[in-house]
Amino acid sequence: MSRGIGKAELSSILVSHPRLVGPLRGTNMAGFLSKKELGALVTGSVQTADIADDAVTAAKIAAGEVKAAEIAAGAVSKAKLGYKSVAVSVAATATSGSSAADADLVGGEILGYYSAGNQDQMVDSVVLNGDGSVTVTLAAAATAENTFKVVVAKP
Repeated sequence: MSRGIGKAELSSILVSHPRLVGPLRGTNMAGFLSKKELGALVTGSVQTADIADDAVTAAKIAAGEVKAAEIAAGAVSKAKLGYKSVAVSVAATATSGSSAADADLVGGEILGYYSAGNQDQMVDSVVLNGDGSVTVTLAAAATAENTFKVVVAKP
């Protein structure tokens, strides 16, 4: 979690409190709010005192800076992230191909896809079916087998 406030929140504060606006000249801070006054204006913000000592941020998890013992029970970790990479092939001369049904993906959402091998035709659509299978449809018949990986967020 970064320290400070976001750009939009700061803009909102500056509009409603005109004495904050103006260039800084040297070290003359006359007319500006103190850190305490500014903190009081930012409602709903998270302060350092609001964060538990064992709190884990998404940035620390993504950077691999967190040891398993440091992750709080309710924290979202890499192991808990709900997504699955599904392999889909479209056979030569076919215009579409589907993966096997997967109950874990029913009601999920497609995050994206990428070519995992040959791709000789444009992709027309990628659909998550009601049974959790994924169908890739090409704009024209494949001249050779086309292979894709589709990333699906679990519900």
